[in-house]
Amino acid sequence: MLAPTCLFATERFVVKGNPGATAPYDTPATAAVSAAPVLLAQGGVAYVAPDGEDGPGRGGEDAPYATIQVAIDAVAPDGTVYLMAGIYEPQGMTGLLINLTNAVKVIGAGRDQTIISAKYSPSLRFASLTGANARLSGVTFADRSSSGPSGSEGVVLGNSTAEFTDSRVTRCHVADSSRSTVRVNSGSIRRCVFDSNTVGGNAQSTLSMQGGVCEDSLIVSNKTTGAYSAGGGVYLFGWNSATLRNCTVADNSTVNTGGGVNRVDGGTVKNCVIVNNSAPNDAGPGSPNWSSKNNDVSYFSYCASPQACGSTTITNGFAFAAIGDYHLTPSSTCVDAGPETTVTAGRVDLDGGARVSGSNIDIGCYELDQSILACSGVAVPDTAFKGAAVVFTASVMGFPEDAELQYAWTMTPEAGAPVSFTGGPEVSRSFNTCGRYSMSLIVTDEADNSVTNSRADALYVAARTNFVTAAVDTTPAFPYDTPGTAARSVFDVLDTTIEGSVIAFLEGNHVIPSELAIVKPILVTSLNGRGKTSLRVTPANQSSRVVSMNHAGARVEGLTIYGCRRSDAAGNFGGGVKINPHGGTLADCVVSNNLLGCGWGSIGAAGVYVTSSKGRVTRCEIVRNGSNGGNTDCPGVWVVDGQVDNCLIARNVGQGNGNNKSSAALYATGTAKLYNNTIVCNTNSIGVWAAGVGIASSSAYEFRNNIVYDNYAPNSTGRGTNDWCQILQTAAAYQAATNGVSHNCFGNVAPWGTNYVAGLPKLANVNAGDFSLSKYSPCLDAGLYRTAWHAGQVDLLGHPRVVRGKRVDLGAIEYNVLADTLVIIR
Repeated sequence: MLAPTCLFATERFVVKGNPGATAPYDTPATAAVSAAPVLLAQGGVAYVAPDGEDGPGRGGEDAPYATIQVAIDAVAPDGTVYLMAGIYEPQGMTGLLINLTNAVKVIGAGRDQTIISAKYSPSLRFASLTGANARLSGVTFADRSSSGPSGSEGVVLGNSTAEFTDSRVTRCHVADSSRSTVRVNSGSIRRCVFDSNTVGGNAQSTLSMQGGVCEDSLIVSNKTTGAYSAGGGVYLFGWNSATLRNCTVADNSTVNTGGGVNRVDGGTVKNCVIVNNSAPNDAGPGSPNWSSKNNDVSYFSYCASPQACGSTTITNGFAFAAIGDYHLTPSSTCVDAGPETTVTAGRVDLDGGARVSGSNIDIGCYELDQSILACSGVAVPDTAFKGAAVVFTASVMGFPEDAELQYAWTMTPEAGAPVSFTGGPEVSRSFNTCGRYSMSLIVTDEADNSVTNSRADALYVAARTNFVTAAVDTTPAFPYDTPGTAARSVFDVLDTTIEGSVIAFLEGNHVIPSELAIVKPILVTSLNGRGKTSLRVTPANQSSRVVSMNHAGARVEGLTIYGCRRSDAAGNFGGGVKINPHGGTLADCVVSNNLLGCGWGSIGAAGVYVTSSKGRVTRCEIVRNGSNGGNTDCPGVWVVDGQVDNCLIARNVGQGNGNNKSSAALYATGTAKLYNNTIVCNTNSIGVWAAGVGIASSSAYEFRNNIVYDNYAPNSTGRGTNDWCQILQTAAAYQAATNGVSHNCFGNVAPWGTNYVAGLPKLANVNAGDFSLSKYSPCLDAGLYRTAWHAGQVDLLGHPRVVRGKRVDLGAIEYNVLADTLVIIR
């Protein structure tokens, strides 16, 4: 048997059955006779396989090792370890699998061939590259799940000459404090794929870069869910030393900032495609795709994103090959869009193709090969209403410039007959069959040379109005565009809508199984108004919020929204409706009979919670909601920076716990705008704040033209006692109130702000539920008129807001129009 270590001067040679075998086996003529290759310890090569074994005489291609680190140590300091194809599944291992502290190269058979799974060793750290010229390539790391201490990333690069290339990291989860799945302190990542990873807890992102470079890589379908996580795909920090170059960052998501890329303290982003990412709570200018500290975009250049970032941004026409396929097509605006005409010799794209194929480098991780005959087509817009014009544009390459080309298009719907048409490179058509269409384009020249391009989901045609019924004895039929074919569930309709669509609820009580989340610019309304159409969550899931919006163009109107009974945990905000950071408008609705409660935790807004300046609540009744428990509980409306106007906020009840500061029916922070509301008959039975309105802000908020009266807070000791409370007691807060509080009526309690109306508001008949003004009210014509608020606007009941020149009443209802109208609280 050979000794465990056999030293060779330069090369290793093995010939089975060699009669001239002579130690030290360092020439072909004297090569060792061995069924397994002889192990070389310095400057040599070793092999590892899933079914290998460790021990003397191992390490050759015919007798590979089982343990990667054993092979690394054997060929140190500058040898090569080949990981043979197969699935490696270490059993019960912790610590570090691959530790490259020198110039050893570890090379797999390819990212699709050499798979290392931590399925049976979930806390295993895959690799650390801290040695000069260390290299790891051609592998896939998968199935890691770590919630260990700081410093337990899956892959770490820590040397400026270290390289991690042609590999993949997938299906890994990390929840370590301030860490990530892959971390680059220095070194290079090239031609790698990072996909389907998740990050929770206090971890940062799938790819965290303090330095180094990541180029020609695909970063897709990753997710961060932790309270402090950011950057669904990439987290850049480190004072500008990190570089993200020619990467495609798509379909990632985060609950915080930067759905694709989050740039914090440094780093540059160049030639990258950053699209289709999600960040529902990020209201910054780059949302949902990217975020940069202080909105500084000077470190972005030549990128493709719908939200312009830095110099020379491409904001449309990305034209990927297909959903989930991020290769470019000839139609893509990313082709030849980078600034470089040449690149470092030998540099290739993620597929291994030449990095510059045309006049300039392409944007993203893939280069389009312009040497081949090809075509592609795009539909603009790629979502359209039935009967609307759609323009089809073809792009070709490889044909002579003077070729006479014929273009033949076929659009095939999911159901129905294909639609075929011919024409030039640009042609317009309309479609009357709703649904998704696949596209086929054939381009032929006069010599009968032809090329074909096919694309699924090239066009979606939608009905403009989609109906939902509460009846059960109906026959629903897509696209639900008539009352007779209305859907029985709003969720059947929601995914069929596009920008500008209308979802119309037919008369009745609509019960939904879970929260109706509206994240696109559509109108959700009713045919017969809020008095005849209601929406609630099923009693079986009454802990669910009823409605949320998260798009500035989303609008919900004409509904009664009720039924939330949420008491599961702290952090509950918005029982009836929540308007998230991207905004939305709630109009002409009743929000009633919702309840929040969670013991001592922080809760708020049993009725409506507005979290953004892009959110608005107008002409709504927020009535008979309740909150129970919480440090700042609010039974009615909680608004952060948004706007509430022409609303009735009445008969809401807050019941805090002990000495916590149970809040008012209307609670406002930030730069909230609160105009022409009537806030009456609310109760704060235990807490120490007023029951009417409480404002906790030192910012430029506005509280004008409101009536706050007849609220009840027996434990309130502030100047406004039952009705109002200035919660922040600072010089800045007092100045903000001086600037922002005016033209209000507070009844007989101490006045607040300037130009207030003294005395009782003299409402028509509070006991009967009529909160309009009587003809004797001092609130008539006492408001501050502003064109933006009042010109052409209507009050709570839809009647003109201004009827006597530029004069406006206080509260939600104008007297002259509605003198004989009752507003009955349901």
